[in-house]
Amino acid sequence: MNAKAKECKNKTKVVCPYTEVTKVPKIKVTDKGSVRFAVINNKQRLSHTVRKIDGGLIKNATAADWMISKPDVGDIIIELKGCDVEKAMIQVIAATEFAKTNLLLQGKTAGLVLCTQHPGATTKIQRALQKFSKQFDGPIHVRNRSGEFEFEHVLSFRGPERA
Repeated sequence: MNAKAKECKNKTKVVCPYTEVTKVPKIKVTDKGSVRFAVINNKQRLSHTVRKIDGGLIKNATAADWMISKPDVGDIIIELKGCDVEKAMIQVIAATEFAKTNLLLQGKTAGLVLCTQHPGATTKIQRALQKFSKQFDGPIHVRNRSGEFEFEHVLSFRGPERA
């Protein structure tokens, strides 16, 4: 584990500006200037860890935007993208590999890509979905809209809209 990831994992948000523990009922992640956002519902107000990956824990390298972790349940790697879904898949895989290498994963793992356009399932996208599934035993969901999602539903292969 690199020193920066270890420091962020063990300290509070004051010490590590890219990691925050929250119990708010709606956990919203977005990027400055972007119209894309994801809201993870937290009706029971359980503790969740929100990490800024791209431009935060990882700088000048390929990575997804956000990671939301629920202790003893799992992790969602979120990429807010314009239209390059293939690049988004690469970013989600890279961020998940980083999290695994640095012992940041809590359990099940899923990727969530929110983009402005949803192209047909190209061969590259299908391969990336299969690679992620095989490597991390979880799904990547691609949606062409922002919205609210249930944490456990995103972790499911059935899709973020249902369990």
